[in-house]
Amino acid sequence: MIRFLRSSAIDIIGTALVVSAFVFCVAGFSRFQSNGEDVLQWLPDNSPSRQAYEAFKQKFGSDDFMVVTWPDCTIDDPRLQQFCRQVTDNDPDKLILSVTNGSTVVERLNSAIKLPKKHTLNRFKAIFFGLDDPNQTLALIELTPAGTAQRQQALQQVETAITQTPELELDQAIFGGAPYLGVNIDRQLNSSIVYYFVPSILLASIVSFYCLRNVLLCVIIFFAGVTAAACSIAVVPLLGAKFGSLMSIIPALVYILTISGSIHLIHYSLAAIGNPIKLIAISWKPCTISAITTAIGMLSLSRSTFPAIRDFGFFCATGVCFALLIQLFVVPWLLHRFGASGQNKLAQKASSTSSWNGLANFTQRHRLGLALASIGVMVLAGFGLSRLTAQVQVRKLFDEDSAIISSLTSLEKRMGPIDQSELLIKFKEVGAAHFHTRAKLVYKIQRSLSALEDVGSTHSLHNYLPREPSGTRIRSKFKRQAYQDKLDGEREQLAQTRFLHVSPDAESWRISLRFSFAENGNVEHRKLQIFDQASAAIDKLMDTGEFDAIVSPIVLDYTGKNYLFNSAQMTLLEDFYNNFVLAFVVITPVLIVVLRSPRLGLLAILPNLFPIVAFFGVLGWLDWPVDLAISMTACVALGIAVDDTTHFLIRFGEFRSEGFDVDSAIRSTISQCGAAMLKTTLIGCAGLSVYGFCDMVVVRNFAIAISSMLVLALLADIFMLPALLYLWAGRAGQAGQSKQSAQLADLATAGKTSLASSSTTAQYLRRPKSVASNDTNRQSTV
Repeated sequence: MIRFLRSSAIDIIGTALVVSAFVFCVAGFSRFQSNGEDVLQWLPDNSPSRQAYEAFKQKFGSDDFMVVTWPDCTIDDPRLQQFCRQVTDNDPDKLILSVTNGSTVVERLNSAIKLPKKHTLNRFKAIFFGLDDPNQTLALIELTPAGTAQRQQALQQVETAITQTPELELDQAIFGGAPYLGVNIDRQLNSSIVYYFVPSILLASIVSFYCLRNVLLCVIIFFAGVTAAACSIAVVPLLGAKFGSLMSIIPALVYILTISGSIHLIHYSLAAIGNPIKLIAISWKPCTISAITTAIGMLSLSRSTFPAIRDFGFFCATGVCFALLIQLFVVPWLLHRFGASGQNKLAQKASSTSSWNGLANFTQRHRLGLALASIGVMVLAGFGLSRLTAQVQVRKLFDEDSAIISSLTSLEKRMGPIDQSELLIKFKEVGAAHFHTRAKLVYKIQRSLSALEDVGSTHSLHNYLPREPSGTRIRSKFKRQAYQDKLDGEREQLAQTRFLHVSPDAESWRISLRFSFAENGNVEHRKLQIFDQASAAIDKLMDTGEFDAIVSPIVLDYTGKNYLFNSAQMTLLEDFYNNFVLAFVVITPVLIVVLRSPRLGLLAILPNLFPIVAFFGVLGWLDWPVDLAISMTACVALGIAVDDTTHFLIRFGEFRSEGFDVDSAIRSTISQCGAAMLKTTLIGCAGLSVYGFCDMVVVRNFAIAISSMLVLALLADIFMLPALLYLWAGRAGQAGQSKQSAQLADLATAGKTSLASSSTTAQYLRRPKSVASNDTNRQSTV
């Protein structure tokens, strides 16, 4: 079909694509929405622990809460009540469910159960009152379902209330809670797009200019990269999705991939200056195969159990498709119309290939050593893969010295631990009878859990109830009986609170446990410790005979966002291996079909595995944990690494099919593809390096990991791959090499200079087997 295209058709297609991309981007950006504030996107959405958490929310409501305090926020501080009124009074969209502070807790308990202030401060220590100063308090803000869905607006409403409170400044406030964390993730996402994407493309463009030394060529690839990157953002809202935190690096990644492909295409264009049809004929196969393998690597992430990873993989693959369309039609059109002078200058510059000839000589002489060394590194690094560990924690999304971590740390020092998990105690097959007995058992369990060293505080329905009268006198017994009868009568009313859930055949009690956010504890070990402590307490209490009335089964469950993140750690490595194996299994057959050789296809996968195995093996040996972002890089790097390998092997196969011997084919391929591979690596690393300064650790880790593997992939392609080809295809440069092969090799290395002006040298790119050795009879078949 390509042969029937005309230059005028390329003009029409190129113009139409540019106009369509502009309209597409305008439509997409007008509907842009962020999903960064939803911390649950960082967690598996179909795991048993996630299902347990969703069941917990259905019974008790969301465990999301926001807390606000300031250095001199005490029970008697008049600003506290004014602030709370500002939050609730200025709530037209009903985002706030309730606002509770230490002062109101003291008043309510004194009014409801005549609890003295001193006892209230003790009951709610490290919950509503400070650790060292019991008069230090806070405002606990619970959100409605609408507020949970619009956390950004809810936090803005709280911040506005602070600024409207007399003698209270926003920079004095200390925040905490999941909504606050989520909104700050969202803000970091937006800042990464604004403050990092633009420097990223500028730095990549500067390196592009250094590599190409031509303004027009740089402008062309800059335009192509920006267009593809913009489309990769616009497609997200147009498909009804929100822009998640990990997606913030997609535009830069698509931009870099587009520039990299365009660099290869510019080098191909040296054989077709002024002829866009010929350029498309030369480049469509390697560019298309590279895009397909890259997209496969990205799409393999779409089977992840993590929503953030799935969305990243799908939309990154979509961006790669946009990049391919622009490379195949827009870039040839722009080169044809505006890039001829730059192509001629680049062709003249490319006439000096001594460095690449030297590299070819080095790999030819040391092919066995390079192959063995590369495989040895992979084997040694492979043992490190078995040592990999995973880490998924909210605090690890930010730098330790970031403002949000500083705020949370300051809050914990004043008010106690804020990292909350939930122990659920479920009594099955029960009714209203013996409610007070079950309530007493739960209270005893809560007291037992409070004695654990890691538990900062506990919070349950019992914090709001009067204590059951004790004593053996007749009067005490009457008081106790009256208390029990009253408690039994209030069962249905207490079930309206967020600490008790009653169904026709079951009763569930909730005990909230607070742990330090600043300390990295073993959450799985903590869960087992909680279970053991609660189970031991139940067994001990049941043996006393005091709770013989409880004959129903007692079931313990453990949930909460904190535990969900720990469960994600256990799932992440499995998810990492599954996604990578899927990408490997799909990409390998594609390479075999494209290269038309099972042996060559299998050989091609080794240099592509090298950067992934080496990088993650080193992480294993260094005991460096794999986080959510790093776990994705294996599939992404595999897809990107295959790009250069595909260009290399396709050109090598074409040289071989045109009559070049192994040595000449390898030298010609290195001469033609080596410079492009080096430039794409430099541009990619330069563009991603900007994200190394991002405050979001996941984004920074992703950029560093991809950059490292790009460098490793380049080393594998220019050292390991040629060495393996020499060994696989037989001994190169053997005695008796024909004069014709030597002439072909000379043409392959020096032909770039004359390509712009002589059609007789264009056939160094492709020479049919049937062409005779007489130079005067050669015809270009490109």
